[in-house]
Amino acid sequence: MKLTSIWKSFSEIPIPRKLGKILAWCVMGFGLFCLVLGMIVKDDMPALAQRAPDGATVAQVAESVDAPTLAQRAPDGATVAQVAESVDAPTLAQRAPDGATAANPVDADPGATPQAAVTDKRANNSTQAIVDFKRENDETSILSRIMSVFGIFAFIGIAWLMSNNRKRVLWKLVAVGTGIQLVFALFILRTSVGKAIFSFLNDAVTVLLDFTSAGTTFLFSSFVSGQVESAFANTAMSILPPIIFFSSLMTVLYHLGIMQWIVKGMAVFMMKFMGVSGAESLSSVANIFVGMTEAPLVVKPYVEKMTKSELFAIMTGGMATVAGGVMASYVAMLQPYFPDIAGHLIAASVMSAPASLVIAKLMIPETETPETMGKVNLNEEKPDANVIDAAARGAGEGLQLAMNVGAMLLAFVALIALINFVLGLPSRIVNDNTYEHVKAYVVQEGGAVDPACESSFSKIDTIACTHSALMELARLRHISVDPMFTELRGSQLEQIDQVDAVYRTVIDKTGALTAKPDNGPSLSPDVPDKLEKKSLWPLLSLETILGWIFFPIAFLMGVPLSDCFLVGQLLGEKMAINEFVAYLHLSQVVEQLSYRSIVISTYALCGFANFGSIAIQIGGIGGMAPSRRSEIAKFGIKSMIAGSIAAFMTATIAGALI
Repeated sequence: MKLTSIWKSFSEIPIPRKLGKILAWCVMGFGLFCLVLGMIVKDDMPALAQRAPDGATVAQVAESVDAPTLAQRAPDGATVAQVAESVDAPTLAQRAPDGATAANPVDADPGATPQAAVTDKRANNSTQAIVDFKRENDETSILSRIMSVFGIFAFIGIAWLMSNNRKRVLWKLVAVGTGIQLVFALFILRTSVGKAIFSFLNDAVTVLLDFTSAGTTFLFSSFVSGQVESAFANTAMSILPPIIFFSSLMTVLYHLGIMQWIVKGMAVFMMKFMGVSGAESLSSVANIFVGMTEAPLVVKPYVEKMTKSELFAIMTGGMATVAGGVMASYVAMLQPYFPDIAGHLIAASVMSAPASLVIAKLMIPETETPETMGKVNLNEEKPDANVIDAAARGAGEGLQLAMNVGAMLLAFVALIALINFVLGLPSRIVNDNTYEHVKAYVVQEGGAVDPACESSFSKIDTIACTHSALMELARLRHISVDPMFTELRGSQLEQIDQVDAVYRTVIDKTGALTAKPDNGPSLSPDVPDKLEKKSLWPLLSLETILGWIFFPIAFLMGVPLSDCFLVGQLLGEKMAINEFVAYLHLSQVVEQLSYRSIVISTYALCGFANFGSIAIQIGGIGGMAPSRRSEIAKFGIKSMIAGSIAAFMTATIAGALI
């Protein structure tokens, strides 16, 4: 009775109508600042190994990247292996050769790739130890947390600016939905009980993935060795099988009625506290466990009669979350590098459910009376005869999904390579001309060039080819080059600066090359008398463009300024391509990001909001309600944006607490 009185009192609290306008003006002003900042600032943080000069110790590198804690913990002259042992990271210590330094901690296994490492993740991956070390030494500034808190209001303001009826926005729903997110995040990330649950869920998913590996081993192990041969240690065999297993498991749980019980309980909670209809709360909660076309099936009888706001809400829910089976693939992809990834992904998916309703009701407020307002009626169709039938159907559907994901990854990665080649073609032409100029002197003096650089306009890094040719010329002419520039490190702009330094050294110490070199032939008339300083251009890529576009979004979420460009690339890839490509890229750049940036990226990428999902929703939800197909198509782009904002909001809340 007391709780009812408290709830009634809360529901009667007046909220100023001008609150939205105040938020909007704040967001517009800050958004302009972020856009300007995104255009003029770029301070991406290369990998620790790239920043470290050859032979540098951990303490030296720590000081160079302003990490006093790391420098203090590392004894003078300590190597990576020694520091790994001091922080209880035996995996890294085992991988690092005796005397290995920060510049070459993984030289013991140069052929290893992120994909191949998935199979041997517990024993043979130094990156996991590096991420663990980053977490233990994470020193998030109070400014970053304040930025995340501001970002919560900023994303609410952005959604309000895009509303089709700002006067009808129910700010109580917005406040309660955001509060639910905050309470859940505080509980799971800050309390001892919540952390225990977080750890249990993370371990549970890891154990389930081990069950998947049992099936994979049975299917692909050699009859001779009894093990999966190293040739099968790749993305397809490591990341796609969990989709099949988890799809079968979820189908069995639905057949047994377990998932319906969980979904209905969570839906009733959200309906009572947020004041949304039963249908949209059911679909929103179902999206935590199944895909964007399967979740609306729980309210299939009501889709045809849903209000516009309800229809938009279930579409946004599908965009803001990911299916359980697909989530397992993300865990398989990232767990070798980020041990706690499963717990964070589960938290992200749960938090995004109320977030999707908040953003949906901001952008298209309810102006009608939903048929299921105040009641939760779950559609409990059981198409399977028994558990075995359910498991078989789930496995079949999972296989189809896994094949679709594999085909999608193959096609999109190839398309990205094509787009990057076209975008970078002008730079390749300029750089190839510079390379050919230097190469002429190398060949004339009897030197050797990298055969991989001989293909004109090839995919080979033209900046690296020019650097290699210059270093060979320096060797032939007995010119000493600063050790800091003997190997390329950092971003493209930093690499170009390093090549320019070598270029100037060779020109300054060589002068005119008309004289006959020691023990070498005279210069050919075709070769210019003097080595000229020619320019190098950075290669424009899709990732670069997306990084600048989404730089302000990353900054709003509280990502450190040094990581905003790289995180912006991930966010752009997720929306323009899909989250699989983005997570795959994240697994390859974890060493270049701070722990805070890794966690925020994990939450922000956890959603199906991309252009391809629009077509999926039109086909899936449109098939349930043919008369609403045109409305679904009309809401497509807007629901994708709403789903993205919901995921960003979830990441921002996580950023405020880590």
